[in-house]
Amino acid sequence: MTGQSCDDEVVAPGRGTVDIEFDGDAILLRMWGEHDLATVGLVSKGLTLAIDATEGDVIVDLSGVSFMDASTIRCLARGLDLLQRCDRSLIVRRPSLIQRKLLRVCQLAYLIEAPLGQSWSATALESWVEIPVAARSAMDRVEEEHEPVYNVTNLRSSCGHPESSH
Repeated sequence: MTGQSCDDEVVAPGRGTVDIEFDGDAILLRMWGEHDLATVGLVSKGLTLAIDATEGDVIVDLSGVSFMDASTIRCLARGLDLLQRCDRSLIVRRPSLIQRKLLRVCQLAYLIEAPLGQSWSATALESWVEIPVAARSAMDRVEEEHEPVYNVTNLRSSCGHPESSH
């Protein structure tokens, strides 16, 4: 049932809060406040409780998060890794623009839930803007010169995940 509480709330005094509740077949992990290296244990505990509470997907609502850094993203990536091993998903709901950019840099933007009633293709088309050919070639050069520093492989290896050898 939507809104049914698991009665699980994890708090880091003065920093951030994580609350867990059922959302249909999935479980909702709501985060509030500031989340950084000091709250990684809090987020990890919340994710663990959420993953263990149901066999469904885990939805992480970031609408109440005022700040988060790469350590929080690493924690979410570890949760994603655990869920994928069981054919489950991690879905990020209502991230801010900055949080979207951080997820995109970490190549995790695909986790973001499409706005209610819209598909991703409809959302993408709403932001479509005509770019003149001359501007496109200049933008391509800038993108080629500035490759992202972080990617999922770097993110996971920095979390202590061994890289799979082929």
